[in-house]
Amino acid sequence: MVRQELSILRDVHAQSGYRLWLLLILLVVTGISDGISMALLYPLLNLIGMGAPAPAATSNIGVGFQHLASWFGLELTLTSVSLILIVSFFIQGLLFTAQNWLLIDTQKKYVAAWQQRLVKDFISVDWVYFVSKKLGQLVNLVLVECPRLGAAFFAILQLIVAVVVLAIYLSIALIVSWKVTFCLIVAAAVLFLFARPIRRATRYYGGEIGQINTDVSTTLNEVLSGAKLIKASAGEEKAMALVSEQIDRQRTNLTWSAFLPTTIRSGFEFAGILTILGVVFYSLKFDQISAAQLLVIIALVARLFPRLMHIQQFHSTVNLCAPAYVLLRSVHENFAANREINRQMAARSTGARARLPAAISARNVTVHYGEKPILCDVSFTIAPGQVIGIVGRSGAGKSTLIDTILGLIEPNEGELAVDDVILREADLAAWRSRIGYVSQETFLFHDTIANNIRWSVSDASMESVRTAAKVAGLDGFACSLPQGYDTIVGDRGVKLSGGQRQRVSLARALVRQPTVLVLDEPTSALDSVSEKEIMSVINSLRGQITIIIVAHRLSTVRDADLIYVLEHGRIVEQGSWAALNGRKAVFHNLLQSQTVSEHN
Repeated sequence: MVRQELSILRDVHAQSGYRLWLLLILLVVTGISDGISMALLYPLLNLIGMGAPAPAATSNIGVGFQHLASWFGLELTLTSVSLILIVSFFIQGLLFTAQNWLLIDTQKKYVAAWQQRLVKDFISVDWVYFVSKKLGQLVNLVLVECPRLGAAFFAILQLIVAVVVLAIYLSIALIVSWKVTFCLIVAAAVLFLFARPIRRATRYYGGEIGQINTDVSTTLNEVLSGAKLIKASAGEEKAMALVSEQIDRQRTNLTWSAFLPTTIRSGFEFAGILTILGVVFYSLKFDQISAAQLLVIIALVARLFPRLMHIQQFHSTVNLCAPAYVLLRSVHENFAANREINRQMAARSTGARARLPAAISARNVTVHYGEKPILCDVSFTIAPGQVIGIVGRSGAGKSTLIDTILGLIEPNEGELAVDDVILREADLAAWRSRIGYVSQETFLFHDTIANNIRWSVSDASMESVRTAAKVAGLDGFACSLPQGYDTIVGDRGVKLSGGQRQRVSLARALVRQPTVLVLDEPTSALDSVSEKEIMSVINSLRGQITIIIVAHRLSTVRDADLIYVLEHGRIVEQGSWAALNGRKAVFHNLLQSQTVSEHN
């Protein structure tokens, strides 16, 4: 465990630099000031007549204070000692306040740094790797595991404070009476041995809670995302059973994690009372120390055992929370190993740039998911300003082909080029900045219509927003609302109809002023009237930008300049609507099948 704690401190140092050293210095100085304040009680008690004159004069602690006062030219009187004690406690309070602020601020910045690091990992990673992960797991890492790591760091620092103060108290106790101090050390050792099995159990539960939290987050995210399906299919009971199972696992873990440290506290409190009574009995019966020395020892023991409890509690917290560091570090390294930005940086260093796209071409592109081929030997050429349709049955490879054009998937074989620049060697960020993308499942943020449109172009003016909305056929609807473009669309755009959400999505793509517009099944969830309206908008852009339309509903690509027909990952036909329909082959059969289905 010590190695893990040092790893966390090194990681904090890498994040905060000198702040960690300043914090450690403050912790040590605060501990020393606490010990000095306790030691000052001895001369104070002596001066009010609670110590025997002879032992007081010859005791180590009394002689030490006499020498220190002489060095500063002070006389130890009741007034001077009281003033020194007040100043000491005041300084200690200031140091304690500064220490707590720096500790809390460093902890929160450390947690925030890890959260930002993970989110950057998530959005910079290779797309295929990203979609293999559960959304609930990623959310849990950011919202639960990062704060858990922050709690581990906080506990480690508090553990250091407790150890420093403990060492100072024991040093003072040694000066007052080495025999009593030896008994205290033996008692503390016995207590730590007693608590060892409990610490092991806490470490076990700490290692389990990370996976349990992930399972709870994943299950809850899936259930809430599918709330409509659950309610429509009367699946509430099954959904509750799934969530309850995970919550019960979490409850059991957290119950034991919270309970075990309390058993240590109970044992230490009982041992503390016994130790104080034993110290009083031994000191008066055998050691024959003064009342002032006895009171100082009792005060030290009274403060010593809470520190011992703190050490155990903070150690339990470290056992419980430190496994989060191993988990987060592993996730960070795995995502970093699959980071898409590595290829982008390599591309920038070679000077390869994706210019304004004059043509998009694929030469013998093959894509595998594992051993399964999704695209096989696909070749095509798209001229600038063309309207291209990509059709085929479900599972034919249409979306995979679009993901390849977007640079989300890298071909296993073959090349995809933009204006004769091979995409795997191009600056993907520069290429994507020229694309307007409208997905099949329209995603809107819980924000205003205007902010949803300008989401990818945050500095877009209101004039640009309205211009894009007018082209998308959204301006009239938006202006008719009481709050206009400041209307909140609801979570995922729930307050808008399917057609309205699609228009917002189209306006969001157009406000970027793209040179290529990619529409992935843009009308699949719309009625025929909404489909015609959306396609009218798209056709108005003909010739101004290159348009690529993926369609399951074939009527969407009726006016395309060129249609590619995919089947089993291969382009089996290509041509205009009329030419393909006239061949009486794959496209014709798809059209006939769809026409019959719609009539039925």
